[in-house]
Amino acid sequence: MIIFVKLLLAHLLGDFLLQPTSWVLDKESKKHRS
Repeated sequence: MIIFVKLLLAHLLGDFLLQPTSWVLDKESKKHRS
């Protein structure tokens, strides 16, 4: 269970904190098509 939580946190950090801003803006503008 602890491993799962660590993996989930690492995934969220990578998804939201480490992405370039341009990727985030692109996702917001295209929604599900990105």
